[in-house]
Amino acid sequence: MRRRDREIKDENEIIEILKKSFVCHLAMCSDNKPYVIPMIYVYNDNCLYFHCADVGQKLDILRVNNEVCFEVQNSSSDIIKNAGMPCDWGFQFESVIGFGKAELLENDEDKISVYDLFVGKMAPADYIHKPTVNGDGPYVPKKIKGSYIIKVNIDSMTGKKWNGHK
Repeated sequence: MRRRDREIKDENEIIEILKKSFVCHLAMCSDNKPYVIPMIYVYNDNCLYFHCADVGQKLDILRVNNEVCFEVQNSSSDIIKNAGMPCDWGFQFESVIGFGKAELLENDEDKISVYDLFVGKMAPADYIHKPTVNGDGPYVPKKIKGSYIIKVNIDSMTGKKWNGHK
């Protein structure tokens, strides 16, 4: 990282950024060509989880090369006009960039556990996944069967932030 003064050194602060962000840019590579896609995700226990349909380019790529790079960010849209020229201006942000290995979770029980993490992140606090005795629950079995969970085991990551001051 070139700007060490903007580096986040506290791993807990990096994890908090991962927990509060909603969109992750997941980068893959196939035949020496990069492919990046924005996806909704959830962080848990040094892993990122993404849900997707059971077909698509990202799955085709990951089945051949499971090495990934990811980026998440939180930022303000307010331009901070520091003294000087516009090239000195900026905006407040915090970001995390990392690397890992992806695996596809196909087991329905694993998928439901991850969907519970998504619900916990996005749903109102009073919503709790409570399957009924006959197996009914908030998840449609057909949709569970027709989906995958991409689990990214994080190998390394760095954080960066800028508060708008030089």
